[in-house]
Amino acid sequence: MSALLHVENLSVTFGSADRRTHAVSDVSFTLEAGRTLCLVGESGSGKSVTSMAVMGLLPARGATVEARRLAFAGEDLRTATPARLAQLRGKEISMIFQDPMSSLNPALTIGYQIAEAVRLHEPVSRAEARRRALDMLDRMRIPDARRRLDQYPHQMSGGMRQRVMIAMALACNPKLLIADEPTTALDVTVQAQILSLMDELKRDMGMAILLITHDLGVVAEMADEVAVMYAGRIVERGPVTAVFDRPSHGYTHGLLGAKPRRSSSERLLELPGGVPRLDRHVETCAFAPRCRFAETACSQEPVAPIAFDAGHMGLCRRHAAVRAAVAMQVDHHA
Repeated sequence: MSALLHVENLSVTFGSADRRTHAVSDVSFTLEAGRTLCLVGESGSGKSVTSMAVMGLLPARGATVEARRLAFAGEDLRTATPARLAQLRGKEISMIFQDPMSSLNPALTIGYQIAEAVRLHEPVSRAEARRRALDMLDRMRIPDARRRLDQYPHQMSGGMRQRVMIAMALACNPKLLIADEPTTALDVTVQAQILSLMDELKRDMGMAILLITHDLGVVAEMADEVAVMYAGRIVERGPVTAVFDRPSHGYTHGLLGAKPRRSSSERLLELPGGVPRLDRHVETCAFAPRCRFAETACSQEPVAPIAFDAGHMGLCRRHAAVRAAVAMQVDHHA
């Protein structure tokens, strides 16, 4: 099956020639229709910038986007005009942003905002667009949806507003949904409902989802594949079961070790330090100063992509040591 979204060697820098921030470096991945790919990592790892580059939403002044390939449904997004990108956004590619309150217009009703998204991309009447808006609110399982159409964002809870954002994003039946931390600041019950709803709609509509999160619990529940990002690079990528069962990069190992476990009384692993500055491009392992498995070569020699298993790759010369540590933990818990 050919990829719906194909990203190859994507790099994004900000700033002038004498002071550049390398926000994304040499990122590559593909995403097929009906599949979910999760980008996971700490804040500042480059997840959101990657998605904004795909959407063409980075500022023309100050941001430099380079890629060997950046294609959606076979169309080259690198050469698409601003007008063509505007046609794609909302119709073929939709995005759910992190904060639904700041993404919704507080001066316009919910129904108007959803209907406006429909009329912008499809030649339908106001009445038909409003009917579509009502249908989407019903699909989001919002109680008393007809009355909610004429309410304003401040009259709804955070969970309701997030559902409205999803309704707007899906109103034109997009082929690709980009969801940037779609459950941030929501309680666990509402989070579970929204994730279940997104997965159900993915199956019903056959769309692909690019899900951005720092929550490994969300990744385990939603992802078909996962790409772990650190300091602007994908350091490990593969099927979610392979990455979770056989992590092969020190950073992935650290993230999984820091994930709370209900049945364990063991102290969680700590990742010392923080994400490094991105004002210089490095070919060595950026995680080495924080990695418990690092050796001298990790900080001194370039690291090339390594295939661990079928479809499972990463940037770690110490992958054997990481896997050995995982195997010891499994034996200890057995």
